[in-house]
Amino acid sequence: MNSSKQSIILIERNVILRRVYAKLLRKFGFKVRVFSTLPKASGFPDWMLISQSECTIESIDNDKFKALKDHGVQFAMLKETDEINIAEELKKLFSLILPVPFRESDLERLITWQSKQDSDIFDYTEFETAYVDSSLKTEIIQMFLNDENTSEKALIDAFASNDVNEIHAKVHYMKGSLVYLKAKRLLNITQQAVNSCRENEVEKVLRMKDEILEERNKLVKVLQDYLANR
Repeated sequence: MNSSKQSIILIERNVILRRVYAKLLRKFGFKVRVFSTLPKASGFPDWMLISQSECTIESIDNDKFKALKDHGVQFAMLKETDEINIAEELKKLFSLILPVPFRESDLERLITWQSKQDSDIFDYTEFETAYVDSSLKTEIIQMFLNDENTSEKALIDAFASNDVNEIHAKVHYMKGSLVYLKAKRLLNITQQAVNSCRENEVEKVLRMKDEILEERNKLVKVLQDYLANR
C-alpha cells in the first residue's frame, strides 16, 4: 500500500490512544485527522478507523454510511483490549513493515531507577520496549498526568455522584490509558470496577473508591519520578 496517498479519519475518545495511533500512522505517511466522536461532516477519507468503545459501524446513520461507502470509504474497528498491540494491529490492517520496538540502550538507561520501583505499579521494562519513539513515551505519560478525565478530582466527583454510569465512564476511560502505560495493578483494579459497574453492583463499586484513588496517586508519583530521571 502506498500510504502517502491514503487519508484516514480516526475516531477515539481517549487522548493517549488517539496520539499513539495517529503518530504511528503519520510516521508511515498516512494523512490522519482525529476526532473524539463521530463527526457530523467528515468528507470522504480513504479509511475511517473507529474505536470499538466509541460506537459501532452499525450505529452510523444509514444515509451517511451509504454515502461514505458509495464514495469508496473503507471502515475498520480498532480493538481496545488489554492485550492490544497497536503496531501489530496496523501492520495487519495496512500491510506495513513496522520497526521492532526494542532498543537495548533504553533498557540500560534507567535500570537503576527501575530496580527501586514496584513493577506492578508501572512496568518500566515493558513500557520502554513497547514504543520505539522516545518522545512518544514522554508524551503518553504527560498526557495521562495532564488529562482532566483521569485526574483525582474527576474520579472523586464521579464517585460522589453515586451514579454507576458516571463512575463507569470515568473508570473505563482511565483503564484505556493504563493499558498503554503498562500500569498493571491499577489496570486490574479498574477492570474489576468496570465489571462491577456493568453488573450494576453499586455498593461494591463505591467501596472501591479509596483503593482506586490510592493506587492512582501512587502511579502518578512513580510516573513523575520516571520523567524526572529520563
